[in-house]
Amino acid sequence: MPRKERPKGKPVDLPIYGDADHNIGIYHAIGVLAITWASDESVFLALLQTLLDGNKNEALVIWFSHFNTASRLEVVSRLARQRIKDQPLLVDVLKALKEFGGHTRVRNFFLHAAYTSDSKGRLATAESITMSDTGLPARIDQRILGRETLNSVVESARQLSDLNSDLWHLVLRLEDLLQVPQAKQLTSTLRRQIPKNDVAGHDANQ
Repeated sequence: MPRKERPKGKPVDLPIYGDADHNIGIYHAIGVLAITWASDESVFLALLQTLLDGNKNEALVIWFSHFNTASRLEVVSRLARQRIKDQPLLVDVLKALKEFGGHTRVRNFFLHAAYTSDSKGRLATAESITMSDTGLPARIDQRILGRETLNSVVESARQLSDLNSDLWHLVLRLEDLLQVPQAKQLTSTLRRQIPKNDVAGHDANQ
């Protein structure tokens, strides 16, 4: 079936199915979670590039040679352990990887879940199936889309947003440690926002 042409420049109305007053909050919470997670994942690519002395092409080849986030982050972790000789910085990088991994599980659940609605068209549950090599072959995880669940989604998105700034400061510290040439640095905007003396102070306060 041919796709219906839309006039150029005309806004696209995004449909909200079912009970809009009820469902819009769920759409919004999960959407913000997805966006903040993706923003943080991109900074781990920046970390990888920095670990490779600012070589963008090498970083992209390695990053896109892995087809899931877990394997990409494992590469970052292994390179970090090999290249970072500053122990406090290494601890902070590994801590950030672990924190992001926890939020990734939350993100994966809601972005890959099957959703059900009640008789009034209100989103009611999110359900995901986890495969396991041990015990039962599949585990069904169902969550009611009530206030408690939405609060957990919003809190995860908030923490991801806070983590983004921390990640960029890790990139900055790593650039300084590895003496990445200025032309290959990714933190020029951040460096303009903070006084030079504050970089050392930031390290000491971690």
